[in-house]
Amino acid sequence: MNGKIFRVTRWKRINITRLSFRKFGPVLLGFILLSFKVSAQQDSIRAGIVLSGGGAKGMAHLGVLKVLEEQGIYPRYLTGTSIGAIVGAYYAAGYSPEEILAVFKGMNFEDLLQDQVPRRFLPLYLKKTGRNHFFYFPVDKKNFGIHLPGGLTNYQMFYNRLFRDLFHVQYLSSFDSLPVKIRFYATDLINGKVYEFHRGSLIQAVVASSAFPSVVAPQKIHGKLLTDGGVLNNYPVDEVYRLGATYAIGVDIQGRLYYEDEIKGVPDVLNQITSFYMYEEMPEKIRKTDWYIRPDVTDFSVMDFQHIDTIYRLGVRAALQDSTKISFLKSVIKEDKPIKLRPWRPDSLRFSFIKINCDDRIDEAQVLWQTNFSPMKKISFREFEDGINYLYGTGKYKQIHYWIEPDSTLVLELVRNSTDLRFKFAYQYSPLYKINLLAGLTLRDFYRDKGMLDVEVIFGDPMRYNVNFMIDNGYHFGFGLKSSLHQFVRNVSYPLFFDDVPSPSFNRMDLNFSRFKNGIYFLTMLSTNFNMTIGADIGRYAVYTTVFSGPDDNRKFFLVKDYYFSGYLDLYYDDLDDFYFPTHGVLINFTSTYSQNTAEKSLREGFYNLNFKIKGYRRHTGHFSTSYTFRGGILTHNSDALPFRYFLGGLAHNNVLENLIPFFSRDYIDIKTSSYLMITPQIQKAVQNHYFQLGGQVAAVEEEGPVRFHTLKPYYNVYLRYGLKSFFGPLFITYAFEPNTKKQYVNFTVGFFF
Repeated sequence: MNGKIFRVTRWKRINITRLSFRKFGPVLLGFILLSFKVSAQQDSIRAGIVLSGGGAKGMAHLGVLKVLEEQGIYPRYLTGTSIGAIVGAYYAAGYSPEEILAVFKGMNFEDLLQDQVPRRFLPLYLKKTGRNHFFYFPVDKKNFGIHLPGGLTNYQMFYNRLFRDLFHVQYLSSFDSLPVKIRFYATDLINGKVYEFHRGSLIQAVVASSAFPSVVAPQKIHGKLLTDGGVLNNYPVDEVYRLGATYAIGVDIQGRLYYEDEIKGVPDVLNQITSFYMYEEMPEKIRKTDWYIRPDVTDFSVMDFQHIDTIYRLGVRAALQDSTKISFLKSVIKEDKPIKLRPWRPDSLRFSFIKINCDDRIDEAQVLWQTNFSPMKKISFREFEDGINYLYGTGKYKQIHYWIEPDSTLVLELVRNSTDLRFKFAYQYSPLYKINLLAGLTLRDFYRDKGMLDVEVIFGDPMRYNVNFMIDNGYHFGFGLKSSLHQFVRNVSYPLFFDDVPSPSFNRMDLNFSRFKNGIYFLTMLSTNFNMTIGADIGRYAVYTTVFSGPDDNRKFFLVKDYYFSGYLDLYYDDLDDFYFPTHGVLINFTSTYSQNTAEKSLREGFYNLNFKIKGYRRHTGHFSTSYTFRGGILTHNSDALPFRYFLGGLAHNNVLENLIPFFSRDYIDIKTSSYLMITPQIQKAVQNHYFQLGGQVAAVEEEGPVRFHTLKPYYNVYLRYGLKSFFGPLFITYAFEPNTKKQYVNFTVGFFF
């Protein structure tokens, strides 16, 4: 019985199991398979992020990255174009979104775009005179035709900044070796195709991808001419999938096509034309994007870097709007936070080899002289940067790309400046020279790839010119020839020049000054900001007035009409950060000049001018800086040499006539002396490109008399000045007041000094 019962019971159990499986098996199996599928999807989801181009609007990328990190979402794949490549490079190199934001806030984008090399790396003649043109045009030497340059900037200063910040990842055998795998894209200008960067110099990839057309000159890399990747692929979403991502987060900061009433000029037309292809494919790319983020930055321009914080916050807001996507990604992405790199750069460098590549013939020895690099020589990182800057400051190369390979080989890729001949143009107004226009030609590599010929003609009343030929050998002695004609006409005080003649019915007279001078000089660089020059000149000086008779040559009254020979030694140290509006640094200039009238027979009749100028600027907290200027000059025993005496007055920013000394509370050429000392303390506040200065001048001036240095007369004033730095040149408005004499003077100048 028990066995029977056992058999029946067993049969029933088997039967029930079979029945249950037949009825519920498919459902159970489907549930199990679905569970495996969901689990497989969870394991296979790999987030990638696409960062589009858009200039300053790219600060929204940082806001999105910040939100993702706060939610524990770390994209392992990244593709970017233009500003997306810049942000992506910093992010993949280990910088946090906040650190990248701080980097951008610390950049002076105007200086980077103007590509002005720091002053201490300029050749001597440029450092002394400052920039004197607001634009230049390349000239075709075959037919002397003038054409526009490839861009307003060569991006060299930006490349240097990237090398400093991304030194630890500046050269990679594969971009996949980074914790975040990256790809950046540029446009090949020759074949019209997209160029992908996946290995080599990360910095080259960034500058090529972000070389905005017409603003940044095309970059020559790997034998190709590359420009902004946004021209052909400003939103590389397909590429992030090919890189390995299975879930794409896209941040779109692109603009839109203009409406008819928004097209105002040529820039708008060009932007519209280049944008057709860019926006045509966007609907399909948006469909392929799993999480599409569109920050509300349309009203900002690509150059609105002054609104960095606002754009950043808009990126944060846009990322937080879709909480569903954030929750989903947090639930399906199980990857740990990637190990971030720690940005670093060494204190010193030593290269086992130095490889110099150039697209044209080059004197490698001269490059090493100018940079002061050599194999196995230990140099500081600062000295390395100085060498690169000085090489760029020569003007011979429009592109200097460099990196250090794993075997400590320094590679310099140089692109010669094909615009050897350049036409420059500028304007100027000042009370001394009135309205002037400068037209000039600069020819580089004039002699054995070392010479520079600079010819400037200044159209005004009267006309002037400057010609300078120079061979700059860096730390070795160079050689130069120069010629100039400098003239001006100024209404001056009659007693200033005829103090021993009874004054007629007038108190003012016209004064005509003319100096035609030719000279030879030798120069050397003692350091990147310390130069020495030894030279000799012969010049014809003419100082006359027509107030007594008339303008005819034979009726001019000449105060001076003589030839003078001069020899001089000039020591010049200058590390000021700017020529027109310095905020920090020191300038020390000492010049000793021996001069003699060529009609004199004895060397005893010669005389000396000893001049010195010391400027010290210090930047304080915020935008404030203080400065002190000490200057003085002494003319030795021959005080009758009128062209070599000192004349105080006006805003005499002039490095051509060293004896015109600025004294703001007087008109030009208002005080005459054979020696003087002056101190000028000043405080300055800078607000972007606006400068507000408050200061005073105290001068001790030697009075005329039979005994030298017997009487020193004091002069002092207080002044208030407004300055504006612009692409078209500086503007100065100066008001000065003398408390003791109640004299006051307002001075206005605009344009570069020349």
